[in-house]
Amino acid sequence: MERCPGEKTVMTTHGEESSPKAKIIAPDIDVDAFKYFSRTLQTLLSSDVAKYAFAQIADGLPTSRVFDDYSMEYRDDIEDRLDPSEASMILVEEFCLEFRPETLRIDAQVAQAYQDAQPDSREFNMRLLELVATVIHELAIDLYQALHPNGARQLATVMNTTGNIGEGIMMPDLRHPHYLNMSKYPHGAMEVVGYWAEAQILGGVILFDRGGSGRECKRAFIHPGRFATSIIQLSPTQVELFATLGREENATENLHQVCPFSPEDDAERYSDNNNFALNIYRDAYERNPRIVETLRCVRPAEPDLIKACQELVARNEAERNRSKDS
Repeated sequence: MERCPGEKTVMTTHGEESSPKAKIIAPDIDVDAFKYFSRTLQTLLSSDVAKYAFAQIADGLPTSRVFDDYSMEYRDDIEDRLDPSEASMILVEEFCLEFRPETLRIDAQVAQAYQDAQPDSREFNMRLLELVATVIHELAIDLYQALHPNGARQLATVMNTTGNIGEGIMMPDLRHPHYLNMSKYPHGAMEVVGYWAEAQILGGVILFDRGGSGRECKRAFIHPGRFATSIIQLSPTQVELFATLGREENATENLHQVCPFSPEDDAERYSDNNNFALNIYRDAYERNPRIVETLRCVRPAEPDLIKACQELVARNEAERNRSKDS
């Protein structure tokens, strides 16, 4: 299988070197499997949720509501952004209409696992979800890079996973707060846009119980935004419903019942501090678990972290007030 230009070796969270991801063109997949995947993907891209997310990527900025879901920072250039720009909505509408899945280059290992699964089986449904999430992730990165070739803006302050304040960290404004492990991502800082897009379109970053081999899809999970600290399991029914999006007769009819995924009332939840210990992830390099003390069930916040949060909130409030006065 041919390796795509520009691919680089990445490091796992344990410091091990992972192999570069080989890519294949989508039509290399078995004909029937490709058609099913293609219908599923195109159904998702036709949704208002997907178009709204991709229009924000085209703008390079989130709407104020979406930004508030992911950040405590005040931004006067985002405060009044209630919707994506009209130009970006038109651009994305045209993109979705003209999109051809056969032009995609897909992770060869993910594609092979999907093709090997027996149609209409639980494994097939899981692998379909894995493939679609991977492709949405890559499409978001490709669109951002194409329209914003100069990359990300520079943030003044970013709070990292240990509660420390970092200065001048470069990253896009479209980001999931738990997926900022940029030094280890194949696309560097641009990769955060892919995780953000998954959360917008699918309800969270899609993860799996990888089992002992690190390659299985035993169970599926979402890792939502909104400062969520829980990884939430999708029920077999939710995954089965997702797979119906590839059926010609009822794809769009079921779309509003399927995506974005929402946690069921009795869904299993796991702390995002120990998901790697439970083999729950998609790629081993995707994030570093937050560092916490586990000797006690309830642990008070560290004074330095409380102070840092208070200072950040106070600074944002002051900026907001100055903006209103000017």
